[in-house]
Amino acid sequence: MGHMELDDFKSVLKTKLEEPAQQRSARELEQSIRRRAASIVDKIKRNIVLEIAMSFLFLLLACTGVRNPLLYVKGIFIIIAITSPLFIVYLALLYRKILFYENNTPAVKEGLQQVIDILQRFTRLYFRFTMWILPLVFVLGLVTGYLDVVRQPQLVNGFHWGKSFTWYLALFAAWSVITYFFAKWYIKRLYGNYLEQLKASLEDLENG
Repeated sequence: MGHMELDDFKSVLKTKLEEPAQQRSARELEQSIRRRAASIVDKIKRNIVLEIAMSFLFLLLACTGVRNPLLYVKGIFIIIAITSPLFIVYLALLYRKILFYENNTPAVKEGLQQVIDILQRFTRLYFRFTMWILPLVFVLGLVTGYLDVVRQPQLVNGFHWGKSFTWYLALFAAWSVITYFFAKWYIKRLYGNYLEQLKASLEDLENG
């Protein structure tokens, strides 16, 4: 009987001694993940600020480029002048959302989930927006290219419309492929890699 009571006492004592260590370990893990996540989010915010600055630069160039005599070039700059302010506003709202969840979500897990969800939706929209611009630019090239030719009588006579369209189609197809892979690489480098690191941090937190 005494032996059993001694064993029970040892078991209870062991549990009492282990509890603080386990709690301390969990707290240290959470603090480590919080610091890691904060560092990643800071890099994402820095990239957002960089893209806002670049968008302002593109907008400035577009405002000067609309005076270009070539209709195609002028059309491209008009598209940039329209889309740049929209992109700046969207990036600013994204920055604000991340900042809000970073500063107002006490639970590390909930904050990570919110930021991951925001970035996932943003990167998908970013890529789709880039690809959606291509058909618009293609049609713009056809229309302005035609107008640039017909308003110059010396070019109309003997102009090979079929051959020119084939070359334009081939060059635009090549440009579209380059744009597709560049957009994938660019978005992954600026946001995708950090998004994967945040997911890994969330997984570490969930697995304890």
